[in-house]
Amino acid sequence: MLEVRPGKFVPNFGYRYLSEDVPFGLVATHALAEIADVKTPTIDEVITWTQSVLKTNYIAGGRLQGADTGDLRIPQNYGITTLSELIDWYSQRAATFGVSRLREPAIPR
Repeated sequence: MLEVRPGKFVPNFGYRYLSEDVPFGLVATHALAEIADVKTPTIDEVITWTQSVLKTNYIAGGRLQGADTGDLRIPQNYGITTLSELIDWYSQRAATFGVSRLREPAIPR
């Protein structure tokens, strides 16, 4: 909270809970859910509200297509758009540490 005058406080919108945790936490979570075709209405609501107060844009048209997604470390920025591509990407990296290939989980539809 920031004190704007004696006894009058407003939220500090530059505080890391909004400026870092939303883009690098909730947006990243939304990115993984988008690949897995899982809806995230509550996360989306928080992201949308944060966009309005921070003047950023991550979600456009219900998808991570906003102007400010380019700087984030989300799978879509690495050309990963399907669950199989995501598993392959992680499997390749895991192999460098001696971990066997990851398997695609059975996702109920």
